[in-house]
Amino acid sequence: MGLIIILRQINVLTILFVPFIAGSLISLKDGFIHLLRNPKKLLIGIFLIFGLFFIQCLLWYLQTGKFLIYSYQGESFNFLDPQIFNILFSYKKGLFVYTPILFISLLSLIWLTYKRQYYLVFTWISFFIILTYVLSSWHSWFYGCSYGLRAYIDYYTVFFIPFALMLGGIMKGMKIVIILLSFLTIPLNIIQTYQYKEYILHWIDMDKEKYWKVFLKTEDRYKGLVWKKNYNYNNYHTVKEFLIGDINTSKNAHNVIYNGNSRDIPDFEYVSIIQVLIDNEYDNENNSKIILSINDTSSHHNYYWVDRSFICFSEKQLNEWQTGLYNFEFRRIIDLKEKIITLEVKSGNQNNNFKNVRIKYLKHK
Repeated sequence: MGLIIILRQINVLTILFVPFIAGSLISLKDGFIHLLRNPKKLLIGIFLIFGLFFIQCLLWYLQTGKFLIYSYQGESFNFLDPQIFNILFSYKKGLFVYTPILFISLLSLIWLTYKRQYYLVFTWISFFIILTYVLSSWHSWFYGCSYGLRAYIDYYTVFFIPFALMLGGIMKGMKIVIILLSFLTIPLNIIQTYQYKEYILHWIDMDKEKYWKVFLKTEDRYKGLVWKKNYNYNNYHTVKEFLIGDINTSKNAHNVIYNGNSRDIPDFEYVSIIQVLIDNEYDNENNSKIILSINDTSSHHNYYWVDRSFICFSEKQLNEWQTGLYNFEFRRIIDLKEKIITLEVKSGNQNNNFKNVRIKYLKHK
């Protein structure tokens, strides 16, 4: 318990799992009576807990002159507003959404109820409710830019002890079915971990639409699709707009569809966003890319170069007609040299028929 507290203080909650570990109310009662009848051992145990925790207090004192330091300044629990549903089921970070094996493990509660192990069911659910209430009361219930709900990782054993009891007590056929169902969650987690690493899953801002838009997608064209930044266009002013028109490109080709000169754009040195708009159905199989670059006309110095998969321009669901757009945002280029702004299409596995292509230059008001 001392090691648990020194590593993460909130994990002192694990003491509340002792009633379940005891196995029965009689065993729990006998355990407490044994402790009270052996006060020397109890005091030694308490001393070891505080002795280990004092190591951290001593380090704090040597570094700051204070024995107790709250290292999460500006962050706290809000016990009047627990996000219980979100922490368990939200597409943003929900425990059972991103770690479905834990949801499957809850079948053990049904089995324990069937076996009339009401004490185990009651103590497990009681601990889980208290744990979830406390964890979901943290001001940032999703616990930052992680894959899934990392605050529960320390408590995975809590789920798997009753799960193991169930697997050890059910019929062979049912056991095989549950194990096979459980194994299906492994490739799901591996794929989603890859998605998280490759900017396909958003680290902190997922929702239902985004989740199913990229569900099990691993292709490069899905990278950044759900990462599009939302802008308040009331804060921007369009200094110039060009209509490029309809563009047709053949598959596996590289086409320049626009060359613009900075001298034709008023206040170009104040421009921070170049917005490209395209009408299309945004076929999810289309792996074409749109490339925007800004170069010095004399020295060919490159100021900016970004390629984005064509489907990343979509504003609605894929495979439906819409006006898609992408905001190429960059730091203002304040020198007065003449520059060329180039828009290119790198076609992928199909011909493209882009309708009503426009390019806008936006500056902050």
